[in-house]
Amino acid sequence: MSKLTEYREIERMLQIKLDRLEKLKGNPAMQQELAFKEKFQGLLQQYNRSLGDVIALLEPGKGRIGRRQARG
Repeated sequence: MSKLTEYREIERMLQIKLDRLEKLKGNPAMQQELAFKEKFQGLLQQYNRSLGDVIALLEPGKGRIGRRQARG
């Protein structure tokens, strides 16, 4: 495959992905998920907590394991 052919193929695939991304951005369910994520992250920062802390509350014994391992 020539470089030009490869370039055009990648460009075509990129356009397909960009079109798909635009459709997702307009999807109400996606907008709700993004809003939830932003609010959730805001709450984590506000209360100085991590995702591991939340997991530990929901599933005791699992949330802090990854945190300890990451610290070494």
